[in-house]
Amino acid sequence: MSKTTSIINNGENLVLEEFKTIDSKKSLEDLKDIENEENPINDTTKNSQETSRKQSIEIPVKEKEISLEEKFKRRKTAGDLLFEQLTMKVTENVLELPNLCDSKHLLERNTLSFKCLAQLLLSSSSLNKNRLFLFPPLEDPGIKLAFDFQEPEPIRDDIGAEKYKQLCQEMEIVPISRIIKCLETDTLDLKYYGLTNKQIRALTEALKINSHVQTLILQDNWLTVEMTQMLSDMLVESTVLQYLSLRECRIGLEGAQRLGEILSSLQALKYMDLSFNELGDEGLLALKDGLCENTSIKKLNLSHNQITEDSGECLETILMENKFIEELDLSWSGFFTGQGNRKLFKGLLVSDRLKVLNLAWNGIGIVPAVKPITRYLRNSKNLEELDLSNNRLMGKSLRMIRTGINNNHSLKVVKLGNNIYTPDEAHFLLTMLAGKSKDPLHHLDMANMYIKKDSKPVTGCNKCHNGLVFLCNSRF
Repeated sequence: MSKTTSIINNGENLVLEEFKTIDSKKSLEDLKDIENEENPINDTTKNSQETSRKQSIEIPVKEKEISLEEKFKRRKTAGDLLFEQLTMKVTENVLELPNLCDSKHLLERNTLSFKCLAQLLLSSSSLNKNRLFLFPPLEDPGIKLAFDFQEPEPIRDDIGAEKYKQLCQEMEIVPISRIIKCLETDTLDLKYYGLTNKQIRALTEALKINSHVQTLILQDNWLTVEMTQMLSDMLVESTVLQYLSLRECRIGLEGAQRLGEILSSLQALKYMDLSFNELGDEGLLALKDGLCENTSIKKLNLSHNQITEDSGECLETILMENKFIEELDLSWSGFFTGQGNRKLFKGLLVSDRLKVLNLAWNGIGIVPAVKPITRYLRNSKNLEELDLSNNRLMGKSLRMIRTGINNNHSLKVVKLGNNIYTPDEAHFLLTMLAGKSKDPLHHLDMANMYIKKDSKPVTGCNKCHNGLVFLCNSRF
């Protein structure tokens, strides 16, 4: 047995086969020797057999005529001839080989003969049948599109509705139709909605790019520290929002700290309502630095926040350093002592920029607490509206307030209702204020106060001769 290697070209693919063949010549000679030993033959018969075999081989064979069309229809190569010879000799001893015509199998070969096929897989003999075979044109994988690419113009979303819907979808929450509708208007009222953390996040991200909403009302939506932080980040980026109501949102001390960090960066916000937020004295202290450096807020509501006279010094600093606050609401606070009021009104008097001051429901009644107010009223030149209703003004404290109002020449509106002064004191107050014909005072509120019948001609039909309007709801 000997090992031979042959190259087979079957017209489809070039393959390499390895197989074992039997040396036919050697086996035939061995058989002849055995026959001669068993059956000896004389030389004459042997020679006659050899001559007859030579004569049979030398007989010329007439070749079959082949037409030119059949001759050139398919030209046999050297590989085809070798293949035919080997298949004639090899019969039963040919090894069973796998299907080597698979083009993927060719890629596994690591010989020089198959390196040219590493980049191209052939499934037919197109190249062998047609020597002028043209490869089909390659499809453009996107090179032309990449060279001709032009950046599209950015789509400007100045409403934020699509942004809001996208974030709601990502966080798997239901969008609020009111928000989508109101993002195109100037007012977004969401009081009593009970907004969650995810809803506040989607809302604030939409308001960052919104250029329409100027008023945002979030009344009675309990805001956590994280929600307050998201709202603070929105306020920094917003250049349109002017009115923000956080009434009854209960942000507390930690929420006040988050707001205090960004108040100095606000540029558009003009009104901020922080009432009913349980700030306390510590919460106001957390807002102090931000309010001192803020240059945009003109109206500030700090009512119902359990602020006591201990915050008098803090408010004094804020009022002295801030040059822009014009309206301040401190109702339902604890400024009913002389010590706290002296510090508060000292800051008001030094700044003298306040136009509206609300001190209702502070329990003001004793003389030491009224003296700073009287001094401020006598020297203020810009105060236009004063609310001292629902306090404890009577007797000397009321007379001091009356003197301060009489000496003031800038007040337009005064509210003194729901106090505990007598009808005689009310009559005297009306008579005196009605004589201020040269001053701009035109509105006096004495709701739920008893007055004498003699005061009726002074009030007339809620008007006196110089144009003073009485909104009294008084009892004669």
